[in-house]
Amino acid sequence: MPARLATDADLPTLASVLGEAFHVYPWTRWTVPGEDRLARLTEIQGVYLAHAAAHGGRVWTTPDLDAVAVLIPASLPDPAPEVGERIVALHGEGWQRVVDHEVAVGPRRPEADWLLATVGVDPARQGGGLGTTILEAALADLGDASVLLETYADANVRLYERLGFRVVEHVEGAGPDVWLMLR
Repeated sequence: MPARLATDADLPTLASVLGEAFHVYPWTRWTVPGEDRLARLTEIQGVYLAHAAAHGGRVWTTPDLDAVAVLIPASLPDPAPEVGERIVALHGEGWQRVVDHEVAVGPRRPEADWLLATVGVDPARQGGGLGTTILEAALADLGDASVLLETYADANVRLYERLGFRVVEHVEGAGPDVWLMLR
């Protein structure tokens, strides 16, 4: 199944795919706690997708909009203050965990041209190779540019290694472990 760049009209559907895909992911369970996590997480993903798309990010999807990969340039500007305030509000009590994570992990991140910000597949379609397909297309689009990613699930490390990434650091802390990987 081929991958393509997403359009602005695709972004709401892709935010929903990411919300569903990350609803039980260790990082998002830790940083977006609470009963209404799915709705808040979906809105957070929508905000981030719109910001990435508006500032040179590359949002990849499949024809059926059941998978998404987002690559952002290292030079991506911070969101506008009102957008940042909305992100903080959506994280709720988990926002301080995001801040603590940045303090602990931020200085350990190697420089790269791009950041693989997120990859998600509709839970009903996971395990069928869509994640690999979309990542291969997105990475091919960048050529030899360096790409950094963070993953919070040990099982993801092997997938990313097959795609040419290598672990540059494994950070254990108060929250989920994180593997910093570079290609």
